[in-house]
Amino acid sequence: MSDLLTLNLPARRRTRVPSVLQMEMLECGAACLGMVLGKFGQYVPLATLREESQVSRDGATALQIAKVARRRGLSAKGRRLELAGLDSIATPFIAYWGFNHFVVVEGWSSKGVFLNDPATGPRMVSWRQMDGQFTGVAIEFGVTEAFVRTKKPPSALRRLPRMLQGFRWPLAFAAIIGLFYAIPGIATAGFMSFFINTILGQQQRELAPIFLLGVVVAIVLQLGFGWLQTTTLARTSVMFATSLAAELAWQVLRLPMRYYTQRSAGEVAYRMNLPSALAASLSGPLPQALVSVFAVALYFIAMAFISIWAALVALIIGMLNFLLLRAVSRRQREAQELLLQEQGKLMGETASALGNIEFIKSTGAEDESFNRFTAFHAKVINTRQSLLWVTTVLSTVPNLLSMLAATAVIAIGAFAVLDGELGIGGLVALQILMAGFLAPFITFVQLGSSMNSFGATLTKIDDVLDQEPELSGVRVVDGAPRNREKLLGHIEFRDVTFGYSTGAPPLLQGLNFSVEPGHRIAFVGTSGAGKSTISRLLCGLEQPWSGTILLDGVPRLLTDETVINASLALVDQSVVLFPGTVMENLTLWDTSIPVERAIAAARAAMIHEVIAGRPDGYDALVLEGARNFSGGQAQRIEIARALAVDPSILVLDEATSALDAATEVQIDNAIRQRGCTTVVIAHRLSTIRDADLILVLDKGVVVQGGTHDELMQIDGLYRSLVEN
Repeated sequence: MSDLLTLNLPARRRTRVPSVLQMEMLECGAACLGMVLGKFGQYVPLATLREESQVSRDGATALQIAKVARRRGLSAKGRRLELAGLDSIATPFIAYWGFNHFVVVEGWSSKGVFLNDPATGPRMVSWRQMDGQFTGVAIEFGVTEAFVRTKKPPSALRRLPRMLQGFRWPLAFAAIIGLFYAIPGIATAGFMSFFINTILGQQQRELAPIFLLGVVVAIVLQLGFGWLQTTTLARTSVMFATSLAAELAWQVLRLPMRYYTQRSAGEVAYRMNLPSALAASLSGPLPQALVSVFAVALYFIAMAFISIWAALVALIIGMLNFLLLRAVSRRQREAQELLLQEQGKLMGETASALGNIEFIKSTGAEDESFNRFTAFHAKVINTRQSLLWVTTVLSTVPNLLSMLAATAVIAIGAFAVLDGELGIGGLVALQILMAGFLAPFITFVQLGSSMNSFGATLTKIDDVLDQEPELSGVRVVDGAPRNREKLLGHIEFRDVTFGYSTGAPPLLQGLNFSVEPGHRIAFVGTSGAGKSTISRLLCGLEQPWSGTILLDGVPRLLTDETVINASLALVDQSVVLFPGTVMENLTLWDTSIPVERAIAAARAAMIHEVIAGRPDGYDALVLEGARNFSGGQAQRIEIARALAVDPSILVLDEATSALDAATEVQIDNAIRQRGCTTVVIAHRLSTIRDADLILVLDKGVVVQGGTHDELMQIDGLYRSLVEN
């Protein structure tokens, strides 16, 4: 077992770094670099570091992290260390952890090592854990003359004013109503003082009806103001949630594919539910706390009018509440952010398990799936426990301080009564005013808790809204003139280079080819050669690093997006059908597609008889995951969906892999009769042999090209693939 004594290693004072939590596992390296940069005084958003670190679907390497650090003015040196050599490296440093993760090492003591983990936040691990998880790979940092310090980044709350721009008047109205809400409370204290000192003390019973009327009016006003404020905030909350949810959904649909390759579907779905959480805060503690600022001032003035010493005691107790909030705010914020992260991961794991339930049951992997679920669930529970401790402190201590303040005010008031400076009614009024004065301070503490949750939620939403939408084509405003409604079908790739990580060699290098309208081109090659990547580039799911993709001689990015969508259709090997009717799946809810054309497309895809044979025909329901259709039937429905658009360019990426040879030939003949440009990616010889041009890919480079007969006459990769 390793410890400081056996390692002969002096303790290293902890160098705290600002916490940056990763949104996804792939971002751990970028998040660690953000912590180190923040420690030295340069604050960079995680989204920026994610792009600069070239985080791909495989994450980022230590070399990529070091390169970004150097570009930002830090010296970055890769080190290979044993535990005994830790004293030779400066802290903080980034350590490669468990061969699949990066963490920041802040220091160590005899008890263990201080880490700031982008997955969990600050924590301490034992020397035994350090010995078992530290791979020996580390990145050491230092400041160079080129390093530029920056201001701290704006809070995630910076977006709040813009979000509330359309709701300012309802919120202002609610704030004004809340201010009036405090006035009856102050009046009640005055009525109680009047009742005790005058009606009871001086036996003036004839004034009792005035007292009762005043109390009733005050109560009615408080109830009325409270109802009006609550109703206004509730309606505003619903409108806010609806507006933000629509903005979030539209942005999600426009994000580039790289966003989804770096995040789980469950995590993205979880963020779609966050507007409701924000709306709940909007209608709860946030406006109430803002209004309470004015209420506190009114109560303080009223208390000071009766007893300045009692007012000062109340003010001191209120400030102690503020100091408490400040003391635990950072820990609560980190715990809240971590809880949101873990809840998103749990939802992602749950969605993944349910989406693959057939595979799990068929392979007997229920135990493994259950273990993974319980592990994620345990992390959520543990994080909730950490947050619960902080929340308990925030909810308990203010109440204790309020009791202390009440006792102090009673003592001060009692001495004032004994000295004849204050009447019994004034003492009771002080108690009422004290309660009204301290109640907003408790709201302020709760607001701090809510704002930490609010900020963590906004950070998640910002990760969606701050992303640049994909540029797949030019969006023409409705009513603007267009050159044509459909493309003719000419395709040209001009010196296209692309990869999924700019830190690795490109997958496609200098790709050039051209297809005339109505012709068929096929791509063949071994797995990983880049065939499917070509279809993704053509459909705009990815953008080339360099080079140009032209449609009808015009760069794709300059072509009207509506024309592209009406002209290009993709069918890949991943069949996706939506819950709904068969007709809705064929048209994707596009009412501009005639029913006759959709049925003709189903006939061409050899699926019409299957659909017509069902009791409800084209109105038959498709269950989630197309469970009520076979694999071949679902694939034919997807082919029919593509043909229903009447495309001038059709991309088939292993589109007939689930079909028998006879059905495949029939569908292929029907597609040929339509005369559209066809891009085929397949392994079956029957699908590609009649292509006008066959391109053979090897490691992203075209090594052969020609017709089937021409290529079979050459001793090359194509003939090898066909024969083997």
